[in-house]
Amino acid sequence: MGAAIGDTFTCFRKHENAGAVSSGTSKLGMGRDLDDAVLAATNRMMGQAGGGLVSLVSLSFQCSSLPNLDTFTRTDGMCVLFKKEGNVWKELGKTEVIMDSLDPKWVKNFEVPYHFEKREFYKVVVFDIDDFNNLNNFDGHDLVGSMEFEVHEVVGSVSHTLERRLECAERTAGQSGSIKVIADEKEGMNNEEANFNLSGNFA
Repeated sequence: MGAAIGDTFTCFRKHENAGAVSSGTSKLGMGRDLDDAVLAATNRMMGQAGGGLVSLVSLSFQCSSLPNLDTFTRTDGMCVLFKKEGNVWKELGKTEVIMDSLDPKWVKNFEVPYHFEKREFYKVVVFDIDDFNNLNNFDGHDLVGSMEFEVHEVVGSVSHTLERRLECAERTAGQSGSIKVIADEKEGMNNEEANFNLSGNFA
């Protein structure tokens, strides 16, 4: 037959092709057609959001050595996650507020799709909350710093953890602390293991 299915699905960690289609002596191209059909069907199921293989990743955040922006207490930190769509940053959600801590670890996480064949840009912004009655009033909070990243950078890092400095134009580089983005791959949209049992009789 044509290219083996195991060659096509190189992203899967395991592949079993028990009872593979016999080549026979004629219609060798039908094996290739079957491979293509399986790939197309899998991509439709796994990548309806934009094509290609996709996994679901849960992102969480923690910071260290944040600047103390409060007068009598320590920083009350909150993360806001944005995704870039065209030239616009779209807010995806906010974490809870961690009170009085320069090394906060937020419980709230964000589930985002991870498209293997697409580059998607995200930005996390850390605020020191001043207006507790209006968390959406970002201008009313002190900006701690921000960091842009791509999901594949997190997934491809050691222990699925990406650590970088927070950047803020109001402070010298390195004075805004650092942030860790931790990825936890979820089950459901993309399986780590794919088993195919195929058979066929071609006249």
